[in-house]
Amino acid sequence: FGVKRITGDDYIIHPLNVCDILADSRNEFYLRSDIMKIHEMRLHDDPYQKIKSGLKTIEMRLYDDKRKLIEVGDIIEFENRVTLEKIRTKVVNLFLYNSFSELYEKHDKVSLGYNKEDEANPSDMEQYYSKEEQNMDGVVGINITLI
Repeated sequence: FGVKRITGDDYIIHPLNVCDILADSRNEFYLRSDIMKIHEMRLHDDPYQKIKSGLKTIEMRLYDDKRKLIEVGDIIEFENRVTLEKIRTKVVNLFLYNSFSELYEKHDKVSLGYNKEDEANPSDMEQYYSKEEQNMDGVVGINITLI
């Protein structure tokens, strides 16, 4: 089986193949392959710890070509950039928006990784993604749960 591996600075995808042997009406056999993907993403320590504790349940990213590969049911393995510790989460929903401003309006700040006393400001995401990138690709809120 050919398995394609896509890599990037903070992102790797590993397809896992689950194959069944099926027979058609002429008893010719073929393989059916259902692909579940495991995506790897790196995080700074604070958001990593908030996901690990179950407080942060939405990971915000640019909806670029790498994130367009993510589907509900996939696994995301987050690696802590400081400790290199890893945790696995399951994608339970994807929320697509035109900008982080729109995403912030629709979700509570704790689920996005802020503390209750923090002011949630969409411009915080501009340290990672410019307004031009947001306008070109849109953004995604990846709703996750620990597994």
